[in-house]
Amino acid sequence: MHSNTIAMSTAQAYFEIFKALPKKTRKEVQKLINNDEETVSISVKHLVEGLKEIKKLKNGTAKLMTEEEFRKELESV
Repeated sequence: MHSNTIAMSTAQAYFEIFKALPKKTRKEVQKLINNDEETVSISVKHLVEGLKEIKKLKNGTAKLMTEEEFRKELESV
């Protein structure tokens, strides 16, 4: 029974990340999911980081930035 709880938690985590994605990205993810020939690899590190950011957003403690700041952050990666 415990493994079902873990699997549900993982599914919930993926769904929370999915909901936080921009609409265009969600459509791309849906295409990947519907295509049985493709596999998507997600590192656990990035998954955990994404979940932490979602929790911060929900709690109102996330760092807010302007679009320009966001673009600069993306370019620096």
